[in-house]
Amino acid sequence: MYSWLRDLRFGLRTLVRYPGFMLSALIALALGIGANTAIFSVINSVVLKPLPYESPAELAVITETNPGKGIDRLNVSLPDVQDWRDQTSSFSHIAVYNGSNFNFRNIDQTDRIQGLQSSANLFQVLGVEPAIGRTFLPDDDQPGKGAVVIVSHRFWEESMHGDKAIIGQPVVLDSKSYTVIGVMPKNFQFPPDRQNVDVWVPLVPGEANNERGSRQLQVVARLKPGVTIDRAQVDLGLVNRRLQDRYPESNTGVGIRTTLLKDDLTKDVKPALFMLMGTMGKKKTNSCLRSGMNF
Repeated sequence: MYSWLRDLRFGLRTLVRYPGFMLSALIALALGIGANTAIFSVINSVVLKPLPYESPAELAVITETNPGKGIDRLNVSLPDVQDWRDQTSSFSHIAVYNGSNFNFRNIDQTDRIQGLQSSANLFQVLGVEPAIGRTFLPDDDQPGKGAVVIVSHRFWEESMHGDKAIIGQPVVLDSKSYTVIGVMPKNFQFPPDRQNVDVWVPLVPGEANNERGSRQLQVVARLKPGVTIDRAQVDLGLVNRRLQDRYPESNTGVGIRTTLLKDDLTKDVKPALFMLMGTMGKKKTNSCLRSGMNF
């Protein structure tokens, strides 16, 4: 205790004797702490904070590749996904989706809005319930079913005036009438890397290009409890080799990759963010030391 008090008195005398050093040191520390706090906030929201879905650690992204052509990431075709569903045991659900913008006809104007077409089980995969109404039923994406739409909370508030009576009412998207069946919670967003998706509509197979070689869709899947991402990769790899043999014209040279959704979202930014945080901390520490040396 005596030694600590002696060091404290010495430090205070030094700071009083050299006010310029004290000011420089405080500024350097404040800048360093502020910069690192800001960067940590980004890291927390992008890397550390859990995704707003049920059991997010079970969510995976499945993509195809073509190493021979130098293609590291390919979208997938609906026939391939149907075979994955039928021939694998690692997933409880596999959903497909595709971005699709719409013209939304309001009372006195037409707005261009962001939308998503998806298989009916998308919200089942994510484990998210609507704030109002319902999500898709299992057969909502089948040909001949009535056109339905789910809207985001923001779109509901801004374009539908937060009217709870909107459930069951028609809206016009691209000159086609859809029935509003649900409003998603305020914090819900999917895909998580796209901002301001306004509406989700069923992806009806008859309306999408159903050729095996037409790779237009993205995939999100839920691992069964206890199944690792490595086991799922092996499972899909076996199916993929069978598809290569059976459909050589469309699947020769096509590989497959399974990645946890969180890792897929952060794979490009995670190393850069941690490096930036370390660099900022080092720069501010050196700045503080240089200030001390000048005095």
